[in-house]
Formats: sequence, C-alpha cells, structure tokens
Amino acid sequence: PFFAAALVQLDLGNRTLRFGPPGSFTPAGERVALDVDRELPEALVRLNGRVDVPFLVDTGNSGAVLVYHPFAQRHPELIVATGSTAGTYGIGGFNRSYGARIAGVALGRVQLGSRDVDVILANEGAFADRIDAGNLGLGVLRDFVMTFDLTGGALYLQDSRTATTS
Repeated sequence: PFFAAALVQLDLGNRTLRFGPPGSFTPAGERVALDVDRELPEALVRLNGRVDVPFLVDTGNSGAVLVYHPFAQRHPELIVATGSTAGTYGIGGFNRSYGARIAGVALGRVQLGSRDVDVILANEGAFADRIDAGNLGLGVLRDFVMTFDLTGGALYLQDSRTATTS
C-alpha cells in the first residue's frame, strides 16, 4: 500500500530507488498502461507482432519471461519449445518448466525482440493464472529505468543506457 500510493522509480544500473507522492517528479520514458484492478501490475504485451495478452510486471522475478502453461496450451503457435523439461525455483517453491522461444515481444512501443522464455508447467497456483499469459521479470526490466505510477495506471520505461535521472 505504501508504494502503491507513490511514484516509484527503480534504476538498477545505478542501484537507486526513488519514490515520492504522485506529481513529485516527472517520469521519463515510454508510457505503458498498467491494469491494477487485481492489485497486481498487469500490462498488455504484444507477441509476434499480432497478439496482445496481459503479463504481470514482476520485479521480484530475476528471470526474463515466464509463460504460464494454460496460455502455452491455448497458443502453441506463438511458443516454440527449445529445451527439455527442467525446473524453476521461486518463492513458491519448485515448478517444472521447459525452455521455449517467442519470436517477438513488445511492451507498449518498446520492442524487446525475440526472447527465450520458461514455460511453467503448473496447472494450479500462481503460475497457472487463467487471466495472465505470464510475467516479465528483471531479466528484461533491468535494461530500463522503470517508474511505476500505480495510481495513474502506468509504467514508464526509459532505456538505462541513455537515461539521465535526478
């Protein structure tokens, strides 16, 4: 609740966290709409240039992209398996997964390119959400200075290589 009522800026490259009340600073970068109705930051992600699906924006995930099994089952044309079954560990414990690739991933107008993903094979629990297709973690997000404005329903992404923050 504390951070949800504030502007929160994460600059992992410079190891800084800045926060303040809405309007206390102006976010820089590309604005990406967030849906926070379920009290989770969800953004529409475009896959392969044609399908917009909701993903959680998950700064607590050190991986890049996780895809949930229900979504992968409904859309096998979007996800190309590349690896054998393995395991993924998280705060919720161990989940079986397999390696795959998505040809194109975009968050708003920010092109993230072709991405290796882990498809989580859970059919129940947090990684089997029937609404979200998966989550975007720090493996993708660390390339940006991220400013969360949850009260305004937005995430701002600024390329960390060209960002200037004050």
